[in-house]
Amino acid sequence: MAGRVEGVERTVAVESSALAFWATAGAALTYSIVDSFAHMPALKGPWVLLFALFAWCVAQAMRQERYR
Repeated sequence: MAGRVEGVERTVAVESSALAFWATAGAALTYSIVDSFAHMPALKGPWVLLFALFAWCVAQAMRQERYR
């Protein structure tokens, strides 16, 4: 399906994926740094995936609103 998407839809998808990736990477890195000092619970994979999905949904909504 992604191969058939053209124009604004493809731009929105690429930009929102990039924003979600960097938000997830930044949040995971920040949590890891804080974890080393504050001895917080270990970071679990499913929570990272859930955060990534949420970040992508927010970025998708922001990008769609920008191009309307």
